[in-house]
Amino acid sequence: MSSGKNGGRDLKQKIQELLTQADFVSAVTTLCQLPAREVISPLFFFFYSRDELTKWRAVTASGAVVSGLAHTDMESARNVMRRLMWNLNDESGGIGWGSPEAMAEIMARHKGLAQEYAHILVSYVRKDGNYIEHELLQRGVLWGLGRLAQSYPKLLKEAETFILPYLDSTDTVVRGLAAKLCGILRLEPARASLEKLKNDETSILLFCNGVMRPYQINRIAAEALSRIKKVISVEDSGAASTQPAIYPKRPRVAVGAVVFKDDRVLLVRRGRAPAKGMWAIPGGSMELGETLQAAAEREIFEETGIVIRAGEPVFTFDVIERDEDGRIRFHYVIVDLLADYIGGALHAGDDAVEARWVSEQALSGLNISSRTRQLLKERFGFGSKCQ
Repeated sequence: MSSGKNGGRDLKQKIQELLTQADFVSAVTTLCQLPAREVISPLFFFFYSRDELTKWRAVTASGAVVSGLAHTDMESARNVMRRLMWNLNDESGGIGWGSPEAMAEIMARHKGLAQEYAHILVSYVRKDGNYIEHELLQRGVLWGLGRLAQSYPKLLKEAETFILPYLDSTDTVVRGLAAKLCGILRLEPARASLEKLKNDETSILLFCNGVMRPYQINRIAAEALSRIKKVISVEDSGAASTQPAIYPKRPRVAVGAVVFKDDRVLLVRRGRAPAKGMWAIPGGSMELGETLQAAAEREIFEETGIVIRAGEPVFTFDVIERDEDGRIRFHYVIVDLLADYIGGALHAGDDAVEARWVSEQALSGLNISSRTRQLLKERFGFGSKCQ
């Protein structure tokens, strides 16, 4: 019995060292190589850490470990999800810190679990469901909905009307997270409340893309409004709301990121025009007030689940597409940046229907856009061996 307790303490100490080490990407890799059933409870323990970054790293690591477990033992992964749900149950006698965040991180990394349990996460914002009144737990639920929305926004359709009241919360973090979520889901009914929040200069600290960052609520609201207005402009043009803006009055600026890992490049197969169905560098349109680097980091995370650190531009080009009558249907100015791989679990999201790490040898077998092929060959010599 004593040796078992000592072994548990040793494992917890090892996990704490991994969660606090500088190279967290390597730490997550190490954690995923350990027996999942043994590391899950110690990881949950650190949800209660007084150090915010340690807590959030434990949430991130739990998502990686449990989603990996789901690929080999789905029922055990379900049991973990049920355990997290029980922590949020009044009858459990617990508080549930970190549980909604961990549920979302797991689901964002595993589509099967997301399809089964997304409605449970939504129920925590429904007055007719398992509504959570504690404002600190509301923060976790809203962060979780935002995290899940980045991967599978369609699963949160039923949550849309229940999010709006949180924009008027007395809790600044709840307001900020609600505004961010409205932007991700592009909720048009939130426009009036978001306009009011543009006057809210409160600064809050949020965990995003692996780090704690300060955000001003007025800037979150402005970015959310920009995303919503982009969809409305498409609807007004007569196009479907799921399509990018067409027949623009002026060129649109978009960014991409060239990311390498283990001699492979990150590519996505596009799900929308222009270049629908073709493989290309991941990226998308910039939002108002974003830097090139911030836009690239956000877009790559939304499309692929990969966290990057964006650097300087390496390639710039135009995409101009006309219809049969000669009218300009699309006009983008695209700036591709070189970026460092930080971490994350690869999956397709947002505008991408597929995401892959592609080797040089595999390039020839893919329908790759001419500009992507040109960039990789001329700037990095990647693909030359396939000619």
